[in-house]
Amino acid sequence: MATVAREVGVSALVNMSQMTVSQMSIQNTTPSPLQRQHWLSEQALGWSGLPVVTIRPTVFLEGFFLPLTGSGVSDRGRIELPFGRRKTSPVATTDVARVIAGVLADPGPHLGRIYELTGPRSQDMHGVAWEYSEALNGEVTYFDIAPEDCERELKSAGLPEHLTRHLVTMAELNQAGRYDRMADGVERVTGRSPMSVRNLRRFTRMSSAVVDLKALCGVSFVRARMYAGGGGSGICDRRRLSSRATADPR
Repeated sequence: MATVAREVGVSALVNMSQMTVSQMSIQNTTPSPLQRQHWLSEQALGWSGLPVVTIRPTVFLEGFFLPLTGSGVSDRGRIELPFGRRKTSPVATTDVARVIAGVLADPGPHLGRIYELTGPRSQDMHGVAWEYSEALNGEVTYFDIAPEDCERELKSAGLPEHLTRHLVTMAELNQAGRYDRMADGVERVTGRSPMSVRNLRRFTRMSSAVVDLKALCGVSFVRARMYAGGGGSGICDRRRLSSRATADPR
């Protein structure tokens, strides 16, 4: 990608990375192959001399929480994840898209910058469950499950090994408090506060382009890949805007 970008003479390249990369180094990595690849991509683009803007979202609200908690919420009224009492701050993919669109529309002021993106608050899963309750107008609770049970369910759903390893690593990092983090990247670029679960529910009422929250809460683990948001890159040159995405829920 860097070779092509240099060849065509892009004015900006937006690299969609992950916020966990900020905690990684040669000596400090993670078991997730996706997170390791994102770290290596950032290093390579940094060496390339290209006009790069790096976007580092935390876990995607739609790409992780809604699909992977859907059956538990719809069938039993509870979120079932191995997160314990640690906090997390999922970001809506709508906000990620707005940030990228804002950068590509006028890349100049953003060149060389890193934008880390989170939701509006960091809270434990009981707080997230309360927001689900408000959004769905019904009681939703949090039930902590064993990590091995989560891994077994992911594998039984037929997810690829690399994606299963990535999701299990995310749960392990969450238990270690590594997702208890806040950043102001969404507001800095878009001028808007990031969306919460309740905000997302209101947004779905206004836009037919976004799948209804209750529908998302009925998806299975097999279909979760359809909603996994994309790690990837966007290239801006003098003639067009283009983007590339791969399945990656952060």
